[in-house]
Amino acid sequence: MLRVDDPSERRMPQPPPSRLNEAARLFQIGRLDAAAEHCAAALREAPENFDAAFLLGAIRGSQGRMAEAAECFRLATARDPRSFAAHRNLGVALAGLGEDDGAAASFERALALNPKDAATHNDLGVALVRLQRHEAALAHFERALALNPGFAGALGNRGATLLAMDRAVEAATTFARALALNPQDADAHHNLGTALNKLKRHEEAVASFERAITIRPDHAAANNGLGVALVALRREKAAAASFERALALQPGYMEARLNLANVLRSLKRYEPALANAMAVLARLPDDAAALTLAAALKRHLCDWQGLGEIDATLMAHVAAGRGAVLPFMFLTVTDDPAAQMACAQRYWANKRVASPAPMRRDHLGDGRLRLGYLSADFHDHATARLAAALFEAHDRARFEVIAFSCGPDDGSAMRRRLEAAFDQFFDVRAESDEAIAGRIRDAGIDVLVDLKGHTEQGRLEVLARHPALVQVHYLGYPGTLGGDAVDYLIADRVVVPPEAEPFFTERLVFLDGCYQVNDRHRAIAATTPSRLQCGLPERGFVFCCFNNNYKITPDVFAVWMRLLDAVEGSVLWLLADRGSEDNLRGEAASGGIDARRLVFAPRLPLEAHLARHRVADLFLDTAPVNAHTTASDALWAGLPLITCAGRSFVSRVAASLLSAVGLSELVTTNLRDYEELALTLAQTPKRLAAIRRKLEAARATAPLFDTARTCRQLEAAYLTMIEIHRHGEPPRSFAVPPEPSVSATG
Repeated sequence: MLRVDDPSERRMPQPPPSRLNEAARLFQIGRLDAAAEHCAAALREAPENFDAAFLLGAIRGSQGRMAEAAECFRLATARDPRSFAAHRNLGVALAGLGEDDGAAASFERALALNPKDAATHNDLGVALVRLQRHEAALAHFERALALNPGFAGALGNRGATLLAMDRAVEAATTFARALALNPQDADAHHNLGTALNKLKRHEEAVASFERAITIRPDHAAANNGLGVALVALRREKAAAASFERALALQPGYMEARLNLANVLRSLKRYEPALANAMAVLARLPDDAAALTLAAALKRHLCDWQGLGEIDATLMAHVAAGRGAVLPFMFLTVTDDPAAQMACAQRYWANKRVASPAPMRRDHLGDGRLRLGYLSADFHDHATARLAAALFEAHDRARFEVIAFSCGPDDGSAMRRRLEAAFDQFFDVRAESDEAIAGRIRDAGIDVLVDLKGHTEQGRLEVLARHPALVQVHYLGYPGTLGGDAVDYLIADRVVVPPEAEPFFTERLVFLDGCYQVNDRHRAIAATTPSRLQCGLPERGFVFCCFNNNYKITPDVFAVWMRLLDAVEGSVLWLLADRGSEDNLRGEAASGGIDARRLVFAPRLPLEAHLARHRVADLFLDTAPVNAHTTASDALWAGLPLITCAGRSFVSRVAASLLSAVGLSELVTTNLRDYEELALTLAQTPKRLAAIRRKLEAARATAPLFDTARTCRQLEAAYLTMIEIHRHGEPPRSFAVPPEPSVSATG
């Protein structure tokens, strides 16, 4: 704030002439325009008069005319370079203009004259925060507090700076100090809740936000923070209500509106979610998070109107390095591996913690190699269905296998199976990133395998702290993570062909066959339902795609409609997904296809879902995002699948699966050939039947479903990584031989 005088000032104004005396009187009673006229006249009469320039600066500052105030205080500092108040007030005016470099310089000059002024230390700290000089800012907040321990503003600023530096524990302590001084400070309760959210202490955060709201019911930010905490606690309906309260209090609160859109998406209320995302874009057309969410929601709804324009804007953001576009969603925009890497790198740089202290151990432990698996999917989830048998199959004579679970415990049979599959199972979902990293380090993990990457509930900030000797990404995210904390990515020669290798920040480890592990114990219900039970016609060809509907693109759907038109009596069997069915039926009808030829399958337990694959004739894959678990489900159930392989990892997964099951003839590389192959198979029953027989025979012998073989490959990969580390060499790419001898390494 501006100061008109200061008791520490070297020289105080002498008894002013009558004009300045009158200006000061008018200023004190709030007649600012009249006061300014007297000051301006005094300056015309005596341009060198310090007091007139200083007082006019104070008046203009009180009027919010900061540019004029700054000019007056510049004049005052020129008249008296030893005036603490003039330098300080110039800093305040420049800060009000957003000229933080100049403000910081003025505050520094003021402190050189009076180093014991707590308010100026605080104001300098604020300017330094805006300049991203957090360490220097923190020092000035601490100096302000040393001079005035009860300085609530400096406490708040210190806490906010610590939060920005990812020092949430210290931030929480600072806000608690502020509350000890004033328990009725709603802002301090809100800030403490924000710190507790960072620490994943969400129940405590809820209490802090609720206290802030009790004190000040109109606190929009506290309602928004409460919603964030409730989302983390999986209380989405209550979270939505909190975001709606924040917006009722402050309709232009775009952060709350975007949060509301996200939680409505989690509740599968896609239409209102999209409406809120588009409302954010109407105000902030270049906001990367809103663009990302709008694109994702349009894909969930198969609402393709305007999607091309949004995708083009996202591509431009990535090309220009603007914002932080969510890499997982960006996989649906393009199959260009260079663009995907650029997106991941930008996101990693923007979202990871700021230069965290490394926690890496510097030596190997004794005895068995300690494997850590980090995931939020240790429950009834697609990743768990693929990998459960892997965790069970690890050679316990050579490996100790430890889980770090940062996702929910759904109480399912799969959760119980996973808990039994590991030597130790740590539920760390309520712990901060730093605490989880500390657990991993203290557990002596040699190889940490992240199974999430850039997917929901991923914990990249844990990896950023380097808690393990070697860090690996596997299975969860089909592409580069774009950061410097992950040493290796597990792939195969199909998902990453030679021309794509430069577009990974990790070193690549190539398994022989398919990178994707499969659980050959996945049960299929003994009873196959009839077509009528599935809502399908008794006769006619059944094209099928059980991918999530967000993977369907207009180009692929157009191919499917041409196939329905060409194959009389055929139907397309898709997975039911709230909100998209009407749009897809509308697209079909607009192309002249009877919308009743689209049949939507309800979600079922896995065993029953696998069994119903048997009544379909051909699985049609999507592009550029392929079927992954859904493809291996189809092949395991005996349903042939055709795919269109692209240039990126995510667009080549189904090709890898088909190659590993001996059906590479079902892989195409463009939509024209894809359509031609699908039509040929639909019109050539004998050829399709031969493929089904080949697939059925392959279930027992193909590498794709040989869990033990994939486990041996992965174990050999982990041991090779450790050998490279043991020899002091940097990570390097390598291929695992077809039949690795894990006893030869270690």
